[in-house]
Amino acid sequence: GDRRPPRWAWVLAALQAVFPVLQWGRTYTLKSFRSDVMAGLTLASLGIPQSIGYANLAKLDPQYGLYTSVVPPLIYAVMGTSREIAIGPVAVVSLLLSSMVQKVVDPAVDPVTYRTLVFTVTFLAGVFQVSFGLFRLGFLVDFLSHAAIVGFMGGAAIVIGLQQLKGLLGLSRFTNSTDVVAVAKAVFSALHDPWHPGNFFIGCSFLIFILATRFIVRRRNKLTLRYLQSLYLLDRKCLQYM
Repeated sequence: GDRRPPRWAWVLAALQAVFPVLQWGRTYTLKSFRSDVMAGLTLASLGIPQSIGYANLAKLDPQYGLYTSVVPPLIYAVMGTSREIAIGPVAVVSLLLSSMVQKVVDPAVDPVTYRTLVFTVTFLAGVFQVSFGLFRLGFLVDFLSHAAIVGFMGGAAIVIGLQQLKGLLGLSRFTNSTDVVAVAKAVFSALHDPWHPGNFFIGCSFLIFILATRFIVRRRNKLTLRYLQSLYLLDRKCLQYM
């Protein structure tokens, strides 16, 4: 006759769909745990100062940045499936959140209301993300064109770079807006104010170091690829004469 699987099998399948840790956790080994501990310590050394910087961009206290760097990875560890994706806040989201909420309330005037609005916005964003995950709406990303993704990444880089002019030039007064016109006006209006050449020297030095390192690594990779190609062609010629 028709044998249907027991009801507990349907329940287990549903739980594994929501919590994938129930599936891959059975094959988790001590070797993987040691590797994960080393990876966690390495990422924590980068994530702690990075999360504090994100909190500063969002005009929040540093501890809220630490919360956002610890809690989301713990939740994603039991509900996520990707081993490469980064979970947590990013610079462009922190900047846009701060710029949007500051149009309603000034964090310097009423910090309690500002934090409440930020928490409300982030809570609603989390509700939408959980809903997308439960209803398996990730396929909607396939409808985003490559031009839209590249445009967003380029715009995010411009916004982040413009907001760093305050620290690079050592300006005491700066705008909270993220558009190019407002930032340009803020820079020109601050030209008469005292600025710190030491900040500019240190910032440009690190920028030049990063660009030079990137160029050297790319150059070395190209030379390595050409060397391997030459060895491959040499082996083929030697095989032809054998």
